[in-house]
Amino acid sequence: MDKEIVEKLRILINRFLNGEDHSIALANEMEILIIKHFSRASFYDDLLLSLSLHRPGGGDHLDDEKMLERELRQALTELENLDHFSLTS
Repeated sequence: MDKEIVEKLRILINRFLNGEDHSIALANEMEILIIKHFSRASFYDDLLLSLSLHRPGGGDHLDDEKMLERELRQALTELENLDHFSLTS
């Protein structure tokens, strides 16, 4: 796994967690990066589902910022401990 790709995802996650950006565009950018490079990560399915359902402010059958934040924090923890899961190359 390219360290630059891991770092890019960390940066995107932190932008969301720090409140800098909760946009659908950011969620889409993270989603594409995860699909391309993290298909074997343990957070893959749950995080992709939350990203696809994210809308600022939430709504019927949609995830708000707090719901997505939980999944992003878990993924960030796993990114910091890359030894715990296998990533695609």
